[in-house]
Amino acid sequence: MLTSFKEKLGIISNTNEILDLTLENRKYHTNHKFLDFFISCEKIVPSNWYIKRICGDRGIFDHNNFKYFEERGNFP
Repeated sequence: MLTSFKEKLGIISNTNEILDLTLENRKYHTNHKFLDFFISCEKIVPSNWYIKRICGDRGIFDHNNFKYFEERGNFP
């Protein structure tokens, strides 16, 4: 039986360095542990850096995600 995966990839855009990568079973929605993944990427970058942009499909549109982002105040 063929298995497919969904991935989450965190990169630094100018250098294409990989911050984090996960392969999720295809049965999970994109939002499955998204905030955990995002926070793991935040912990890797220096404290004086901030994440300016997120690219994701509509699966990450979740009240808890946006509440977290708004409370952090990093996004314009």
